[in-house]
Amino acid sequence: MKEFLTSLAAEQCHVEVTILLIPGKNDSVEEIKNLTQWLASVDRNIPLHLNRFFPRYQMTDKPPTSVERVYRLADAAREYLAFVHTGNC
Repeated sequence: MKEFLTSLAAEQCHVEVTILLIPGKNDSVEEIKNLTQWLASVDRNIPLHLNRFFPRYQMTDKPPTSVERVYRLADAAREYLAFVHTGNC
């Protein structure tokens, strides 16, 4: 169902995806590759924004995402998607 709805949305309107990369939560190369492969199966031209995390408010137990990590994950995502952008670097 998720794949159908995403595909339908991509056919009907402009879709972009933004991910806040939190160290130890969702910043593995494997997770980003799985996500980008799935997005590419819908449309490899869906823009992906990978944003650097900074500890604030109620989530101060994690360090900021390293700039190098963001760039490495962006390179992994570019294997599958045409438009990958980095933020907060």
